[in-house]
Amino acid sequence: MKSRLVWTSDPEAAKRLRQEGTIDAQADQDPSKQSIRVVIDRKRRAGKSVTIASGFQLTAASLSELAGVLKKRCGAGGTSGDGEIEISSNFVTWESKDGLRYRFYQKKLKNGELDGETRGEARLDGKGQGGKVEFSKPAASAIDLAPGVIFPTAHTMLLLERAQSGEQFVAQPVFDGASEENAAVVSAVIGGSQSAAASAAEEPIKNALLARPSWRVRLAFFSADSTTDKPDYELGMRLLDNGVSRDMVLDYSEFAIKAKLDEIEALPKPSC
Repeated sequence: MKSRLVWTSDPEAAKRLRQEGTIDAQADQDPSKQSIRVVIDRKRRAGKSVTIASGFQLTAASLSELAGVLKKRCGAGGTSGDGEIEISSNFVTWESKDGLRYRFYQKKLKNGELDGETRGEARLDGKGQGGKVEFSKPAASAIDLAPGVIFPTAHTMLLLERAQSGEQFVAQPVFDGASEENAAVVSAVIGGSQSAAASAAEEPIKNALLARPSWRVRLAFFSADSTTDKPDYELGMRLLDNGVSRDMVLDYSEFAIKAKLDEIEALPKPSC
């Protein structure tokens, strides 16, 4: 009897088999047994970057439901089908070295078409002082930032500074421009340190950027208008002293996304 392929863990092969009618629609599999690969793709949408999560072993209805929750949580557009979820959202930021200026731009796509934009610039009056955010999209508006608010890169540097000094708890308001909301309160728990040698020993990717001291960090994000002690979402990661995260888990309560660094490359230092 001639054998035929009826199941594969390769998302592209599975997609081809479904299109050919070689395999039946999948039933929902145990989430713990599913291995999801997340990549940035620039080929599908005429050079526009989209995030592709593939390898889901779910029925079409379950996949569509999960995609809806994911798009809502990420504040992004996207589609789903053939065991994949496509998230279409570009988020670009720039932060000054002194941490007092921050520019941001987010573009959401749906089926390759523009589905929303957020653009603006935030400024602080000085270290530890308040400031203002001015939005130009989706409409001209402004919000005030309270004293003590900082921007994302400054927050990472603060976490590393506190980790190196042995502190375990840090609560800090952070503005990132991902929405028109004011600064979120980010509560951090910092675990014990791991030496550079220990980090290098357990890291399959041999790269000097990853052979660094690190800490296990857990962040809880609370929206500006939150009235409960339950965070909007949580982020756990292994944070290296150069700001690189080797792995992370994004926990949205309804579902969690586990990510591990597969590749890293040092870019040349800019001339400016």
